[in-house]
Amino acid sequence: MSSALVNRMRTVALSGVIILLAGQAHADGFGLGNFTVYGSNSVTINDGLNETTTCVGGNVGTGGTAAGSLSVDKCRIAGNVSVTTAPVLQLGSHGAYTGSLVTGSQTGVTANMSSISGNLGSLVPNLTLASLNNTNMIFTNASLTGGTYVVNVTGSATTTNPYTWTFAGGSADDRFVINIGGDMLLAQLNISLLGGISSNNVIFNLTGASCTARVNKSDSTWSGTILAPDCSVRVDNPFNFDGEVFGKDVIVDSGAVIIDTPSTPTPEPASIALLGSGLIGIAGVVRKRLIR
Repeated sequence: MSSALVNRMRTVALSGVIILLAGQAHADGFGLGNFTVYGSNSVTINDGLNETTTCVGGNVGTGGTAAGSLSVDKCRIAGNVSVTTAPVLQLGSHGAYTGSLVTGSQTGVTANMSSISGNLGSLVPNLTLASLNNTNMIFTNASLTGGTYVVNVTGSATTTNPYTWTFAGGSADDRFVINIGGDMLLAQLNISLLGGISSNNVIFNLTGASCTARVNKSDSTWSGTILAPDCSVRVDNPFNFDGEVFGKDVIVDSGAVIIDTPSTPTPEPASIALLGSGLIGIAGVVRKRLIR
């Protein structure tokens, strides 16, 4: 067998490894769709940047049906754009996306948002607060097996000065659910994650029928998902935002950059064994043909 063919077979084997791992790269801890930004009614992105600067590192979509329900200008979306019909997307002179334009009904995504929000809101709370305003907080999940720690805030969540909310997990699989019955207006907030958990493990679930969610100020640090199926959500000002945004009407502007850092879970033992046996088999075939 020629050395070129051997190298080609090795490349195929390594490609298989890459494909397997890439398929497991993004993990959503709460079952939401594969979007970084989604608005069931509309999404407006106008970041004051340009078409070569990424402001959303992932897929963007809307269930809106009116022309321009998804408006993008002065920003590049590093992912797919999903809309009901092509006219829904309105690209400004400095708007762009790197993936594909996907068209079709988005009712499944919208229904899933409401279903997940309702399920999270019905969880038995570990802690109930009347409000969560202008204070430092530490939430500790002592589970070592991927347990869920639930905080119910019956009123509003607000910060107007620098504060830190720390989420400390007992294992990297632990989850935190913060159910908020009122508005969520967070400025100058630093979210700290401990215990190996990622932004995929924390969700702020706004349960109100009509509310406002806003995260802003350049000295903020955000990690987590915002889920607000019946509310307007705005993310503005340049700051570190690692997570996802699901709302009714979503606005991203004034230099905000939303990056949804994918997690890379360890492959299941069966997958590892299957992968290993496949590579061993390929290596054996190559070795036998070389001996001949």
